This record gives sequence, structure tokens and C-alpha cells, in this order.
Amino acid sequence: MAQLRLFYPALPQRLGSIPVNIENDMVFHVVTKVVQEFSEVDLKCNKITLYKANLPLEPHDDFRERSLELIRDATIENRMKPARSLDYYFPNTDEMRDGHIHVIVSTYEVEEMADALVGGIYYLRKSVRRHAFLSLPSLSPSGTVKDPKRCVEVFGKTIHVDRFPVALFSTILASLCKDLNKLDDIQPDPRTVRSASLYARAVLRVYETEDMCQLAISPSVASIFGTPDWNACIPWADYMKASAVWTTSFGATIPYMLWELKTIAGSSGDPLLQAAVGYAKIVSSTEAVSACEDRTNFPMILLGIAGRRLQLAAAVFTGSIYVSKLITLDLGLGLNVDSHIITLARVFDCIRKCQLRLHRYYSELFSQPLQPTFCSAFPNPTPVNSSVPLPSITYHGFISNETGAIVADLTQMNQGTTARYYATLEDDTKVVVKLASRYNVNAHKLLADAGFAPALYFCEEVVGGAFMVVMEWVDAKPLAGRIPPIVLDKLADAVEILHAKDIVFGDLREQNILYDASSGRLALVDFDWADKDGEGRYPPHVMISGLGLRWASGVEPFGVMMKEHDLWQIQRMRREGDEQHFY
Repeated sequence: MAQLRLFYPALPQRLGSIPVNIENDMVFHVVTKVVQEFSEVDLKCNKITLYKANLPLEPHDDFRERSLELIRDATIENRMKPARSLDYYFPNTDEMRDGHIHVIVSTYEVEEMADALVGGIYYLRKSVRRHAFLSLPSLSPSGTVKDPKRCVEVFGKTIHVDRFPVALFSTILASLCKDLNKLDDIQPDPRTVRSASLYARAVLRVYETEDMCQLAISPSVASIFGTPDWNACIPWADYMKASAVWTTSFGATIPYMLWELKTIAGSSGDPLLQAAVGYAKIVSSTEAVSACEDRTNFPMILLGIAGRRLQLAAAVFTGSIYVSKLITLDLGLGLNVDSHIITLARVFDCIRKCQLRLHRYYSELFSQPLQPTFCSAFPNPTPVNSSVPLPSITYHGFISNETGAIVADLTQMNQGTTARYYATLEDDTKVVVKLASRYNVNAHKLLADAGFAPALYFCEEVVGGAFMVVMEWVDAKPLAGRIPPIVLDKLADAVEILHAKDIVFGDLREQNILYDASSGRLALVDFDWADKDGEGRYPPHVMISGLGLRWASGVEPFGVMMKEHDLWQIQRMRREGDEQHFY
């Protein structure tokens, strides 16, 4: 037997020691012994993370800080996995040196202390939590969607519909999106088709009240999705009422599917928006935030039913609430009745699969330890091509679209048409992760090979209609002020490489050109617009009011991209530099 020396930073005056069998003990055995060793505090096995340390006790005065730094900067090899044997981390007892702490014990509280050293994940989690207690109208969800003034207060500020695809933040919701994108490939079973047929016949009638409509559809709904809580009232979510919710019976009873029902389209507000407000009240409740302890971004299925119209959406909470509309069905009889029923059955099949995944997800959520690097504000994309593995990434902050600085401001997600993050790879390489609706990989590689762009580590389409780009972090600043001629000469050389391949960069503004004076390195960093000369087109969202004197003639929304537009930008920078030098 060997003695494993422990330190739990939440008890700075207390060291621990437990007997272990290096060859036979698993890490989860050690966790159990840790709970017993620190019995004076109420530690839970499933909320403990162990870190291999071998950290010298001397000097004593900064040992706690050094321990927290080790947790904050831990690599995958430091973080001890419960299912591994102890000898994986300590292959021989010689590593367990005297005068050293061998293992640091961490909990959620300790992770927060570690991040508090420099902000980081701790600050972002706090920020997400702060944003969770959203400023929502005191009215009910149904009252909110009936009042245009209340809708203005909520939508586009607290709740963002179709702003960022929710599939970027949840692999479960991404799977739902993938299934919906291949509806024609789904062969529903006869039971599902029968239930879809019964549902369609029920909603094609007109009812005087929502209760009558609910009574008509409830048998078909229950046969596919199980019986929900109809006309549910959730006291801990501001006594919010919903037409139907489905919840797990494990841990906190957080709903994972929410339906709102109206008797007819256009009556008493939009049911899908009402469901979105209900979702906001749930995730902004003290009960939900406290129970989940930053473990989740609350993925949820939302349905709005208005007579024969069915709208399916999904939602996540990342500090802001994002809702993505996924599909709308308008059911009817007549010649197309069979087609409508089969389509509805296929959609029901997709929803049911997602429902089962969400049920399992929330059931297991509270038995898993908090992941030290998890923050619900960060994406978790799913590649369109399932055979392509995503790189292992740890996110640390947002990158401002305006300044390029690393920030911890959650509102950055609601600005611009791309999202950028500061992160590290598994080997601690610093990277930029970018999500954009289009990206010219060839243009980026061309300049990266010539030393005029960051190294490109990964670029693949992900579910949600975006490209995930992972590139080298370049320690340089965007061009600003008077630009030296030598820098503009380098810029001209970079642009010439693209033009030789008939590629127009397009967005050749100072904010997309990084320069490090100490090394002399110049790097172009935004290849979203880059496209073929004379064929590619500028994005439709280019605002004419923002063009002015800093854009070449011919640059317009969906205008054809030309090489001369890039050359004009270089000349503009030279001209402005000369003018500043003159004055």
C-alpha cells in the first residue's frame, strides 16, 4: 500500500492522506476514499474531479494559489478519469515523492476559485447565470404574445428567433435537424402513421375552446410521445402555464418538450412565440439555474399548434435565448391528404427520437460531475459529415468582431453575422474558432502557405448551416491609424497571390488585416467573402449605408466581386496614410 497525499483548496489549512493500492485501485475507488478523508465537508462522489499534481509543498505561502493555477491550466492528462486505474497516472511509486501533494481534489466551488484567478470560465459561468435571471414581462406567456409592446420588449432582446442556429450548441438538437433534413428517407411505422392520421383528422375540425382541441388530439399525442402534463402550471417558473410539457422524473423536473395550443391560426397570438416565452421563464427561474449548476444550456423542443398548423422549433440558453424554427406544416384533406399524413408521421418520428434523447440526457445530467471547462455560452457543433471528427477544443472567451480583443461579453453573440472564440487545442495550442455561413478554404490555405494567413487546422460544415473554422491564434493587432508603406507593400503581395488564382478577397478592411511590428508578420484573417473574380457575389447583408467612401464603386449587396475592388482598398489605405503624414 502507498500513501496518496491530497489537497482540497476549499480547506486551505488541511492536507489529506489516504492508503491506496496503485496496481488495483481505480480512480473512482480513490474518489470514495477522498469523501471519507474529508468527512467534515459534504462532498459528493459525482461532484468531485481529481487532478494529478505532484506539486511541491514549498513554498507554503503560495501553495494554494499554485494548486488553483494547476486546475485552471490542467491538460487532459492531469484530469483523472474515474474509469482508469491509478497506475495509469502513477506507473510507479517513485513519482509519489515526499514533500509533494500527489492529487488535488476539486469541486464546482474550487473550479470557480481557480477561474477567479483570471476570470475565464468562472466569469463566463457567472455571466450566464446573471443573464439567466432575465428581465421578462410579469405577464403570462399568453399575455405577452397578445401585447405588441410586450413582444417588442422580449423578442430581439431577451429571446432571439432564428438568430443563431440552436444546432450549433446541442448535439441532440443537431441530430433533430439532420433527421428533418432527410424526411423523405424516413419510413414511419404503421402505428406512427395511424396516430398521425388521427391527429390530422382531429385538428382539421374547428373547436370553440383550446380545451376541446386538446381533448381531441390527446389520444394520438399520448400514443406517440407519452402522456404529458396537460394545462401544466409550473410554480417555480413564475407560475407559468403551458398547454403541455414533458419532464423527466430524475433530479430536477426540468421540461424537455413544451407545446402551446391555439384553436385557430391568428387567434390570441402566435403559439410558437408563446412557447418561447414559456421556455424563457423556465430557464430564468432560480429553481432551474440552481438545480443544473451550469451543467447544461437547456436544450428543449418547442411546438406551436394553431388549428391545422404545426410549427416545430428548438431552443437553447447560452446567456441569451436562441430559438430556431425547424419546420412548419399546414395540414389539409383532399387530394394531398395521404402526403400530408405521411409527412406528419415522419416529423413525429423525428420529434420522438429527439424526445427520447433529451429524456436520457436530462435523466443522466445530475449524475455526472460538472465538466471543468464547460460553459453553456460556448458552441458544441456537429459535423454534417459524421465521419469527420471535430478537434478537441477548450473555449476560453469571445473575440470581439469590432476590435479583435478577447472579451467575456455574452452580447457579442448578438452582434455581426459571425461568431469567434478564443480557445486551445488538446495540446494547448492557442486557436481562433470561427462560425460563419460561408468560408473560402482554398483562399485561406493559399495565403497560409505563403505566410500571409494563420495556419488553418480545421474547416468543415456543421449542422445549422455554418462552417466551423479553427485557425492559428496570431498575436498581432488589426491595422489602424497611418499604415507604413512597407506594410501596405506586404498587403499588396498577399492580394497579388489571390488575384493570380482569380480570387477576390472582398472584405479588405483594416480590421481583417493583422500586423505584428516586432516580427514583421502580416496576416489576413477573414475569408468569408473571398470568391472568384467576376463570378462571386458580395453577401446580401452588406449595408449600403455602411459603404460610403471606404468602399469601391460597384461594391453593393449581392454585387459581383472584382479584383479592382481589392486594389482600390489598398490605394485607399495608401492615400489616407499620405494625408495623415501631410497633416
